[in-house]
Amino acid sequence: MGAFTEQSKSGKVQEVNSAPEQISLSLNCCEYYLHFLYFIQVDCTVFGMLSQIVYVDFSYAHKDLLITECTNIMPYMERIRRKYWPDWDNIVATGHFE
Repeated sequence: MGAFTEQSKSGKVQEVNSAPEQISLSLNCCEYYLHFLYFIQVDCTVFGMLSQIVYVDFSYAHKDLLITECTNIMPYMERIRRKYWPDWDNIVATGHFE
């Protein structure tokens, strides 16, 4: 195992910060999901991770980055939310999932 140096730490931080930008770049107007028209496991994973940033009701730098610089992320998130959780607002309001 390698040593955890400031250089490797810096590289990991940069890698994590660039992940949303890479996802946004991989989506374009012709692609509904990450694998074109098919919802696959990676979409589920990405949605689960990003929904913790996007749909939590307070502002912080990651959310601002997603909204302002990763312009394909929000429509992607909304497509998934509308398709698979059309009752999202009701679930959030009541805390009941059926």
